[in-house]
Amino acid sequence: MKDAAVETFARSLLAQEETLLWRQAAPPAAQADMLLLALMGTAVLGAIVWRGARAWRDSADLWKASLYTLAGAAAAAASLYCWGQTLGVGSTIYAITDTRVIIASRDPWIQAQSFGPEDFERMHRSGDRIAFNWGPKRGPDGYRAHLFGLRDAAHVEHLIAAHIVRRSQASHLDGCIIRGRMGPPGDA
Repeated sequence: MKDAAVETFARSLLAQEETLLWRQAAPPAAQADMLLLALMGTAVLGAIVWRGARAWRDSADLWKASLYTLAGAAAAAASLYCWGQTLGVGSTIYAITDTRVIIASRDPWIQAQSFGPEDFERMHRSGDRIAFNWGPKRGPDGYRAHLFGLRDAAHVEHLIAAHIVRRSQASHLDGCIIRGRMGPPGDA
C-alpha cells in the first residue's frame, strides 16, 4: 500500500476530535498466523470433500452426504476468510492517535482493532516489534497484540508512552508499564 493510501485509510478511521500522530503499512509477516490457518483450513476442506465424495459413491447415503456437505461449507467459509486475511495483508495498517493504537485492514472488508490506555498494562519492544495488551495467553510470549516490522520502533514506543500510556491509571499508580516493558513477561 502506498504512503498516501495508508494516510487516507488511517484518517478514515479517526473519531471526531482525534489526531493522527503516526501511521505505517504492516509488513507481509504481520498475517503469518492467518496464512497458517488458511493452509490448515484448505487441508481440512479437502479432506471433508474427499470423504464426502467417497461416502456418496460408496453408499449413496443422503444423510452422510448432507453432513459432509454442511461441514465442507463451514470449512470453506473459514478457509476463505483466512485466505482473504492473508491475501489482504497489503492493506493492513498500524496507526497511533492521541488516544489509541489502531490495527486495521480493508480486505476482505474493513476491520479495525483499537487499543486504548487500558490495553497497555504491559508493553515490550524488541527489535522492530512492539508487543502489548497483556492478557489471556496467545503465542509463546503471552502478549495478545503486536506491531511488527516498524521502521522506527523506538519512536513508536515513545509515541505510545507519551500519548496513550500516560492516560492509564496503572501508569499513574505504580509505573507498572515502565517496569513491564523492560523485558519479556516474567521480568517485571
